[in-house]
This record gives sequence, C-alpha cells and structure tokens, in this order.
Amino acid sequence: MTTEHHHSHHDAPPKHPEDDIYTDSAGPVWSGNPNSSLVAVIQELDLNSAASQSLDVGCGEGADVVWLAEHGWKAVGVDPSEIAISRAVAAATERGIAADFEVAKLPDISDTAQALQERYGLVTGFYIPVKGDEGLAAITSLVAPGGYLVLVHHDLEEMIATGHQSPDVLKDYLFPSRIAEMLPASQWTIVINESRERHVATGLGHGHTLDNVLVARLK
Repeated sequence: MTTEHHHSHHDAPPKHPEDDIYTDSAGPVWSGNPNSSLVAVIQELDLNSAASQSLDVGCGEGADVVWLAEHGWKAVGVDPSEIAISRAVAAATERGIAADFEVAKLPDISDTAQALQERYGLVTGFYIPVKGDEGLAAITSLVAPGGYLVLVHHDLEEMIATGHQSPDVLKDYLFPSRIAEMLPASQWTIVINESRERHVATGLGHGHTLDNVLVARLK
C-alpha cells in the first residue's frame, strides 16, 4: 500500500504559525493516538465507511487520518504545516496505510474542492480555528449531501479559566456550540452538541480536560 503526499499548488509551502510547534520539537508533538471523540462518534453513530471518503482539516501529524484509513475510509488529511504533513506521511507509511495528505489551508481546500466538484461523506476538524462566516462556509461546503461534519474544540470557558488563551484571542473564532446555532435547520440536522470529558496523558493537548463536540448531518 502507498501513501500519497501532495504539496500545495504554490511553488513554496504556505507559511503558518503552527509550523513553530513542530520546528521546536524533534519528535512528535501530539500523542499519536486518534482523538477519543472521533472514535466515539464513529462507533456511536455506526458510520459506514464503505465507499466513503473522509477529510480531516488540520490533520496535524495524521493520527486521525491513519485511524480512519485503518477502518475502511478513503482518508484524506490536510494541514498548513509541511512539517506536520511530513510526519503524517511517515506515520501512515510505517503502518502500511494508504492515505492522502496535502499541505493546504482551509479556504484553499474549499476552493479546490468546489472546482473539482468534490465533497466528502465525513469532514472532521479537531481544535482548528474557524474564523467567522467565511471560515464556517468554507468547511461546511466540503460536506456531501447526507454526509457528516464533526467539529471538536477545547471547552471555551475552561481555556479562559486556565489561561490557555485570552478572551481577546478567542473572540474572533467560532466554537462548536456556536456553530451548532448558526447551521440552518433547513439544511442540517444536529446529531450531537455537547461537552465531553477528555483523558489525554501525553502530547501538547494533555492539559485540557473538557471538549465541545458537534456532529451535524447535511440533509
């Protein structure tokens, strides 16, 4: 089995602040395990991977993409960091998993998908910044009719209370619970919209204990 790796359509890889996270670390930044919320949602909803293509936006080092591919999905992962994508490719190759990875940012992904008339049965985004109406439109446009959108982020109140982020930084971004309110009921069915405990002992995100989980299905 092979793992595909595509660079962006530009001559130079796009620069992104998240590159700094990977530059400062010689080894993996994240735990290497799939997000527990992803595993739980797939199992709870019994989502069928047969002939379905998944897209993980902001895939990081690729653990979720690898897990989805192992469970039958035609898995694609995109991230603005070339370092992260290189590590994702290495992780998939090491496990003999076929997956497709690309260095790209969300607006570019959406534009390319629309040009190719390509949409996905499962679109996931874990801890990614969704900024305003434009960011929300970009990610929702990737979901195929009947497909699922899964967005998970650390609990906003916990992030502020623990000092992980200041309110000034967070005010411009949409969190899953707010996105659930913004999705038109005529187009979307909200399947899950709740806070869930998370238990992560290693990796950069181990200090967070509560996540907001949104699962929505496009009608």
